[in-house]
Amino acid sequence: MTSLHTLYFVVDRAAHGLRKRADPVLSAAAGLTTAQAAALRIVVDEGGATPGQIAQRLGHRESAATTMVRRLESAGFVRRTPSKHDRRSVVLRATPTGKRALGRLLGAFEELDARVAEVLSKEEQETMTSGLLRLLEVLHEPRESKER
Repeated sequence: MTSLHTLYFVVDRAAHGLRKRADPVLSAAAGLTTAQAAALRIVVDEGGATPGQIAQRLGHRESAATTMVRRLESAGFVRRTPSKHDRRSVVLRATPTGKRALGRLLGAFEELDARVAEVLSKEEQETMTSGLLRLLEVLHEPRESKER
């Protein structure tokens, strides 16, 4: 039986290995890291996102997301627009350059997907993805107060 410690260690090593393989491929395709690509994907998929929303979705601190957003903005992948709901807030929108870069990234992931498919069947990939998504849901739920 696998212990939580073993599961944590293996998932952490697998994530590190995937990033190590993906970063050079994504950098060559569009000049982005995996984290920057994930942030850009959120902006495109959501039709816009605040830095706080990006931080929350990626599980990063807001300061780290702000730095990442600045890099995406200076590279011309996103632009800041005033929020319609809060004048103090900004919404990031993908530029045409950002949308093209995301298209190149999706093509680059096909190469990485092929490497994974050499090792894991489609069913194994779906089972792992489903289990990890369920785990992420639980990890992102606010903890119940112990003072009740």
